Amino acid sequence: MDGHRPRPRPVPRPSGGRGLHHLPAVAQDGEGRRPLPRASGRRCRAGPAVPGTPREGQPARQGRGRRGADRREPRRRGSPERGWRRGPGEPRRGTAARPRRRRGGCRRPVRLLDGFLLADKGAGLTSFEVVAHVRRVLRVPKVGHGGTLDPMATGVLPLLVGSATKLAPYLLDRDKEYVATIRLGVTTDTLDATGRVLAERPVPALDAAAIQAALGRFVGEIEQVPPMFSALHAGGRRLHELARAGIEVERTPRRVRIDALELSAWVPPRLTVRVACGKGTYVRSLAHDLGQVLGPGAHLEALRRTRVGLFRQEDAVPWDVIREADLAVLVPHLRPADRAVAHLPAVSLSAAAALRLRHGQTLGPDVPWAAGAVGVCRLYADETFLGVGEAGPRGLRALRLFPLGGHADR
Repeated sequence: MDGHRPRPRPVPRPSGGRGLHHLPAVAQDGEGRRPLPRASGRRCRAGPAVPGTPREGQPARQGRGRRGADRREPRRRGSPERGWRRGPGEPRRGTAARPRRRRGGCRRPVRLLDGFLLADKGAGLTSFEVVAHVRRVLRVPKVGHGGTLDPMATGVLPLLVGSATKLAPYLLDRDKEYVATIRLGVTTDTLDATGRVLAERPVPALDAAAIQAALGRFVGEIEQVPPMFSALHAGGRRLHELARAGIEVERTPRRVRIDALELSAWVPPRLTVRVACGKGTYVRSLAHDLGQVLGPGAHLEALRRTRVGLFRQEDAVPWDVIREADLAVLVPHLRPADRAVAHLPAVSLSAAAALRLRHGQTLGPDVPWAAGAVGVCRLYADETFLGVGEAGPRGLRALRLFPLGGHADR
């Protein structure tokens, strides 16, 4: 055959089919039968029974392994052999007095709280550390603050709990008051007492009148260069990260407002100043600039925030109380959420008008609401705080709304 394989014979088509091929019949008695491939692994068919074994005369499934007449029954949970059985209606042992916990040991928040907490921050703490501590004690997923305080500073730190964090934009822009202690003759890289000393100069003889005259140069709207050690961003990184890496970048001056600068005490080389300012003012930069005007340079030695908007330090919860408090002690200090925006005018609505606001509609002049209210305002319906809206010539629209059933009542 010249080494070539013979071509197989074509399979004849049946006369009744059209385009259908049928396999030939299986050969009998081994004639023309191809050997089946050898099975790999476990066999599927049982072989003949061996006399004298448990499988003789039994179904094949009952003859495997030890599953025969001499097999022991498995001991069930709660069986009489263990000496205890749970009765009808009786809880499982070990679960009656202990609540079920999530995997990983994480505690589920006890309840949803919405409110406002006025804290008196202690020295050496970041604002985030205070927020994290309150969130852990109250067991709530969200807590925010109404204005960052440097770790060195103490004083009023408004905290927003739960859904009240929606009100943060309307609290951050409130005016603030500080009591600052400024050290003349010493300059630092951070502009405060926590930094590295850059230079020391003698302090000239200054009287209170000369210092007050220098302070008057900073009252009003001024251009202020933010410090390198700050949380502002430059090129996608925070300024304090660049400063710690030894990189100093040019900062654009920002326009800030200072309402009052009053000299409270002058004991050379330190002076105490009361500062009333608007949003975004850096008292550290103010102390540095004052030192440049007076001559010997200066840095901020101590800072205490005494007021944020309508909230004063006399109404704040001391940090020692917050640090040692548990859930039962801290919850009574929560105020209703609308107290955080008490400076906004209030608008009372009907239930139907409130429903329209929740559906995203704007209330036109045909809907009765406080005529003459213009700007951002608080919204109420049946003595319940709904959220914050904005009133204008075209009507009233919602800006931030609280969920139904929240804890934001008046």
